[in-house]
Amino acid sequence: MGSNTSLMRRLENCATSLIPGAGSIPFELRFAVYRRYFHSPRYRFTYLRIPKSANSTVVMTLCEAIARHEGSTLELDRGFDGSQMAKKLAKQGFYPFIANEFRGAATFRFTFVRNPFTRILSAYLDKIAQQQAVFFQDLGMAVRPLTFLEFLQRLDQGYLNANPHWAPQSVMFNSAAFDFIGRVETLERGMAHVLERIFGNVSVTLATKEAGRRNTGALMTQHYGEAERHLVRKLFAADFDRFFPNPHEVFEI
Repeated sequence: MGSNTSLMRRLENCATSLIPGAGSIPFELRFAVYRRYFHSPRYRFTYLRIPKSANSTVVMTLCEAIARHEGSTLELDRGFDGSQMAKKLAKQGFYPFIANEFRGAATFRFTFVRNPFTRILSAYLDKIAQQQAVFFQDLGMAVRPLTFLEFLQRLDQGYLNANPHWAPQSVMFNSAAFDFIGRVETLERGMAHVLERIFGNVSVTLATKEAGRRNTGALMTQHYGEAERHLVRKLFAADFDRFFPNPHEVFEI
């Protein structure tokens, strides 16, 4: 994926601005968000794959559920290959999704959101601590070691919406247009509801990707201090207000 600041990405954002409802998404995120929709015309569902919010698990589970529904015994590899295969299948629904948006046909529309404290730390550990160049481009800086606090400060300097891996979940979609918004923290229960809604009774367990997993919760104490907590509360205030309004439901150091 090219940098969200590149000429090609700006042209893609302009093109996707023509889609009904695109105006509610920040311009720099429009193409990146729309390309993350998993749309199935046959099963009439539309899933927004929010980065760092268990989208690998959800997509893999959906693909296996579709296979079971069609009489297959498909079981995806629980590593990187299985995740990439499922996401490749999901991306095939991009153009049907765009066509459906212009038609305005109803589908079961859902997504999953994640506690901003753990989500943004996961994004940092996966994309910034690993010094992946394309993500530094979206931060407008050269690749170099960057602490978690420095990363958050950079986001606060105007780069919060530069990439969907760390952009607030609340800016990526209109909650009122969704039939179901689950939480990663209660993913098993949420996916049971999703699968029943789409397929009826189907026996499928969560297809959790094992490769590259981190116990982000256990890493919280290593990366969070008062300054980090303050910035996350500030940057993701809308996410907390919309999806995690109860302070007792939010894990905080």
